[in-house]
Amino acid sequence: MTRARDFASLSSIGSSQINTLISLSASGGGSGVTVVADITARDALSPSNGDIVYVTDANGSSVPAAYMRSGSTWEEIYLGPNEGPSFTTALNASYTLATDGSATVLTPVATDNDGFPITYSFDTTGLGNIASIAQGTGGNTNRFTITPSTNTAHAGTFTFRAIANDGVNVATSTASLTLQFAYTLDYLVVGGGGGASSGGGGGGAVLYRTGVSTSAGTVWTATIGAGGSGGAYNTTNATVGSSSTFASDDGSFATVTAGGGGYGGSTDNSSQFHGGNGAASTIASATSAIGSGGGGGAGDGRTTNGGTGGTLNGSASGYAGGGNGGNTGSPYYAAGGAGAGAAGSNATGSYGGAGGTGVSNSITGSAVTYGGGGGGASHLSGTPGSGGSGGGGNGVNGTGQAGTANTGGGGGGSVSSNVGGAGGSGVVIIRVPTASYTGTTTGSPTVTTDGSYKVITFTSNGTYTA
Repeated sequence: MTRARDFASLSSIGSSQINTLISLSASGGGSGVTVVADITARDALSPSNGDIVYVTDANGSSVPAAYMRSGSTWEEIYLGPNEGPSFTTALNASYTLATDGSATVLTPVATDNDGFPITYSFDTTGLGNIASIAQGTGGNTNRFTITPSTNTAHAGTFTFRAIANDGVNVATSTASLTLQFAYTLDYLVVGGGGGASSGGGGGGAVLYRTGVSTSAGTVWTATIGAGGSGGAYNTTNATVGSSSTFASDDGSFATVTAGGGGYGGSTDNSSQFHGGNGAASTIASATSAIGSGGGGGAGDGRTTNGGTGGTLNGSASGYAGGGNGGNTGSPYYAAGGAGAGAAGSNATGSYGGAGGTGVSNSITGSAVTYGGGGGGASHLSGTPGSGGSGGGGNGVNGTGQAGTANTGGGGGGSVSSNVGGAGGSGVVIIRVPTASYTGTTTGSPTVTTDGSYKVITFTSNGTYTA
């Protein structure tokens, strides 16, 4: 086999190669290399076992060939380049290891185009304590048994490389193997804030839960609610903020819906002078949750009321927007939209009502307030209401201020033909242990680190795969 391997390394036959064949033949028991013109001349010889014949025209077209005598036959010696081994059954690109310690068995298969035997081996990168690996013996050396750890501290990913060696060249097949245990995550879902007209828009619902179990491979989908659009004096209506949702693909988790804030009422509007109601929210279990806020009533020649807060799981939850307090004479003053933490204020005297405050949450590692209500507008000579903490827009004696993006804050009110502020968009935030974080996301969320946790903030639609 050693001589055959040396023959296979020859790419063409010249004087030096013939000398090599002579030497190899002599060392293997043959009498050397005989050069003949064609196959007929080869067959006329009286060879001994191990003799080598070099035929200058083996096929009638001046193509040379070399043969070794083996018993009663001539065996052709390959004179071309060594092509090396290749995998006919390669490894998959990735594998997920069982968390109960059950083994994963890999059986890559390689062949050598020249017919030489394959020796299998392997190496790894980043294995650590993730798993142990045993290679088969005898006729099963291409069988690799990978037994994962059951210790959650050993979770991780490593690279396994199977190596096939034909004695000269090697081929490799590589796979990524991951051991990922079930873990818990926390989430925050905030709906979009309501748009304002004269009255301020309501803040979006703020829903929070900790300790939600997730399994490896579960895809969590975040859908971000847009803020409602602003309306103008007796021309266009403001709109309710859109709901944000959070859902999984494994059927074990009921979709969470954070309703959008109610719209602000419009002055001199025939039908929408009251504040709009907040949209409904649902969450199966919560650490803390508050429904969306109602919008503030318009400054108007009629008595206006604030919209009611959005329901949570079918029951009253969110705060109501303020009204104009029965102040129906000119100048007019509008009310503030409700926040997630307080009702919107009524308009009083020469002041527009302030937006209700939002609620604080520290899922990111720092306290941030969400879901503030928008402030109500005032007549040109009055003082407009300020927006509630948590992104609520200020009322303005002009064009209303928009709610802050990704806080669910309601828009601030406006006067005359100016447009009220749009509501701030919602947000979905997930918090997972850094040791369990997979890094597999869509939608380009912002990922930050807080101690031993990763915080994944979705300001637009996207997914995280556990």
